[in-house]
Amino acid sequence: ARRLGYRGQLHVVAPGPLIATVVAPALRQILTNLLKNAIEATLAQEKPEIAVRANRRDGRIAITVEDNGEGLDDSLLERLGEPFETTKAASGGTGLGLYVSSLLAEKMGADLELESRTPNRTRATLTL
Repeated sequence: ARRLGYRGQLHVVAPGPLIATVVAPALRQILTNLLKNAIEATLAQEKPEIAVRANRRDGRIAITVEDNGEGLDDSLLERLGEPFETTKAASGGTGLGLYVSSLLAEKMGADLELESRTPNRTRATLTL
């Protein structure tokens, strides 16, 4: 997050070492895309916050990235992850970050889910 220029509160929580079979470059790309989206979502916030959590869930590992940005409308939330669907067209977003992340997650046998609690919370969960 710091390498992407984020200057707000960053909370990282993990219970200790978690072991999963992953494709390391794919996992890095997914997490980078999720963090980039969270950072961009919090730009207008007076006190931006992002929380990254990793934990065990039903025999799998769940990594969540949650921000206190504006949140997303349910109708838009359903389409995010489709190619060229973006909330950032005005600022040059291509709509490929979540699409590529979804494809990479699928190739690793993982699931990527988005949820929003408008206003002020969006959460992406990668379950490995």
